[in-house]
Amino acid sequence: MYTNYSFSYNLKNGFLLLPMFQFEYNTGRFISSRIQVDKLISQKTFLNFFYDHNYKSNIRSYNVGVRYDLKFMQAGYNFRTNSASSTGLISYFRGSIVQDRKSKYIGYFSRPGMGRSGLVVYAFLDYNHNGIREEDEPKVTGLKFSLMGGSKDWNKIDTSYVVRNLEPYYKNILTIDKNSFEEIAWRISKSVFQIHLSPNQFMHIGVPVEVMGEVSGTIYLHKGNQKITLERILLEIVNDNDIVVAKTISDENGFYNYLGLPPGNYRVRVNTMQMGKLGYRLKGELPVFSIVPKRNGDSKTGIDLEFISD
Repeated sequence: MYTNYSFSYNLKNGFLLLPMFQFEYNTGRFISSRIQVDKLISQKTFLNFFYDHNYKSNIRSYNVGVRYDLKFMQAGYNFRTNSASSTGLISYFRGSIVQDRKSKYIGYFSRPGMGRSGLVVYAFLDYNHNGIREEDEPKVTGLKFSLMGGSKDWNKIDTSYVVRNLEPYYKNILTIDKNSFEEIAWRISKSVFQIHLSPNQFMHIGVPVEVMGEVSGTIYLHKGNQKITLERILLEIVNDNDIVVAKTISDENGFYNYLGLPPGNYRVRVNTMQMGKLGYRLKGELPVFSIVPKRNGDSKTGIDLEFISD
């Protein structure tokens, strides 16, 4: 068993210094070391030189080469010689093809991708708020997130982001921006995902976007032949199980509204203690309304309550 250690230092004039070491555990010592210097001579062309010393075989190697980076691969030529009187000219071509069949993603890259992990991140409208994407729940664009490491690509075909070149067997933290979307009816309830990745595989993360409904209306008081609005009336929105799911209050014009209701059936009622103190009682029955799943959220207006004075 052994471990490779490597560091990089940016020097002046486009030079990059790369010291590398290899440590062997069964012998408890370093078995090789390398000092490499790269020089950028154009946007895609690099010169490199390295000196390598293998302590186990006591062979010292010298290498001078040139590397050209294309979008889909790297090509290079190296002249190498060592203390064992071996000299050679080496040419190489390397790169990687990354494919995820489920998201129909395929990419060609200049760096090797073997042993690395990938992530496919997408957002969908979670109409029923169960956190699972159903067939009638579409994907949406505009999701913003942050993730340490990796390279992010937009997959237009699947409406998703592909993050490749991630470290496997590592706890990755995916942080979602709750303000990703301008649509006020869309809400992201889960903003942090802890992800453990496996090598040479893509993991799919669906971010549920809950579509919320809105209710609004006006509170009136019948006083003789007059119909006036009531301000600062405490209102409760209850579901079919008579559970209070939201609270709001009427403004100076008697108007109230609340945005944040999942699909379902609801009733609007007033705080009974407040009504008892004011001496008001409801005229008619409590209004009932339903929030149905819609892409931009359902809105129920005109859910008014009318009271009479005792």
